[in-house]
Amino acid sequence: MRAMFESATITLTMIYIAIIAIISLFFSYKWHTVATSQLNQKINQTYRSIERIPNFRNNPALVEILDQRQEQINDSRKKISTQLLVSNLLVLGIGGVGSYVLAKKTLQPVEEAHEAQSRFTADASHELRTPIAAMRSEIEVALRDSKLTKNEAVALLKSNLEELIKLSNLSDGLLKLNDGSQAPEMTPVAIAPIFESVRLRQSKELDKAEVELQTLASGLSVISNESMLEELIMTLVSNAIKYSDPQ
Repeated sequence: MRAMFESATITLTMIYIAIIAIISLFFSYKWHTVATSQLNQKINQTYRSIERIPNFRNNPALVEILDQRQEQINDSRKKISTQLLVSNLLVLGIGGVGSYVLAKKTLQPVEEAHEAQSRFTADASHELRTPIAAMRSEIEVALRDSKLTKNEAVALLKSNLEELIKLSNLSDGLLKLNDGSQAPEMTPVAIAPIFESVRLRQSKELDKAEVELQTLASGLSVISNESMLEELIMTLVSNAIKYSDPQ
């Protein structure tokens, strides 16, 4: 993705340089035209002044003056062309650096927004995967149990319904975060019931991994969004189960 924005930066830089080059060439052409016109006026004035002298063409000294004057004019034209060429190269060099900096600044908000969107997508995918994985695990275990009773099936459906409700709340919260127009509702939340809920949701994974979940947060409460806090703790516990050794 970085390569894409770098390519866009270079493309925008080339556009800026092209605009600078067009403007620079336009003013160079105007300046060259004015300077050349002034030089032509000077040589014409010299010619007219000498032409008033009778038989000036038979005077070697006058002819030499005209030749020298013409050489001076030609040298001045070459100097003007050289100066304009050097000036244009300097303008394009400095303008190129400035164009690249300006292009980076122009595309920076777009790049930051794209990176933020990518982070949101990755975070949303991770957060939504946890309750889906829990539901899948419960259903797979129930399907393998040939002696599943009606009460156990009802309990499974209730558990899946709870996961779906939490999934719905999580989706709404993520959309609000992405929209940025409405902050999540913050209320006092007791930590212990949250850990107990997570422990129940992850009970099968805890048993399978032979990992015991303990909490010392009894009586502790924080100001937070309950559903988001529960999903955060759920993610932390899932990672703990994944990377912890059996006890």
